[in-house]
Amino acid sequence: MSSLSRQSLLALIILERFTTGEQDRVSIRNNIPTFDGFFKFNEDLNKQIRNQLRYLWNENLIMPTTNTKKLQKFQITKNGQQFLKRSVPIWKELISKNQQALLVMEEACQGEFTTLIGFHTIEETKFLNKILDQRTVSLSLIFIELKKKNTQLSTINIQKLLLLRYGLSISETALTKYLVELTQIDAVIVSPDEVGRKYAVFENQILAKEKLKSTMIEIEHAKQCLDSMHHFITSLTPKIKKYG
Repeated sequence: MSSLSRQSLLALIILERFTTGEQDRVSIRNNIPTFDGFFKFNEDLNKQIRNQLRYLWNENLIMPTTNTKKLQKFQITKNGQQFLKRSVPIWKELISKNQQALLVMEEACQGEFTTLIGFHTIEETKFLNKILDQRTVSLSLIFIELKKKNTQLSTINIQKLLLLRYGLSISETALTKYLVELTQIDAVIVSPDEVGRKYAVFENQILAKEKLKSTMIEIEHAKQCLDSMHHFITSLTPKIKKYG
């Protein structure tokens, strides 16, 4: 299991429930935090919880306390306790980095470029993409960066810039699609050279207010999502102290 995936976060949430004693699938589901829509209460979530319980059992992180198959109860094992202890600082760092990335995005939308983010690993950027609508945010940030640079940039250079400055990992296919969309609304111009085409903006061009507003709304929602995750992870610290 990837250490920074949606499923590994769900596993962490499930293990947290066992810090208060034995649990069954229904009691776990009824206490899953949604993190402002990151998890949705539906049949797919029920399936994910069942799969995670099976995975945690197979990995000896939890063990059954009842023999009934109808609504089996589990408790955390010593391996599960240590896994929980190791996971908390990892998630704290991830959330902190992504909060910083959102701050950089927010400042850029306001015309400020003072804050820098730490290096994002591939896993970290993939998680950031899960809490943001990539298209909405990317369209604005591409325009903002091209205007700030005031020069022509290739697709690969734009891709690197978005990764290093904002922690956004965007595939070349997706980025090309966004650039085409920006050229179609005359927000971005493309050099006529078909080989190694480059993109730029005219000096007097401005980003449509509705696009900037949509981006700010998306960033604010992502901030709320991360804030709720941070609160959850922080609440785990006193709970795992008893595990030594």
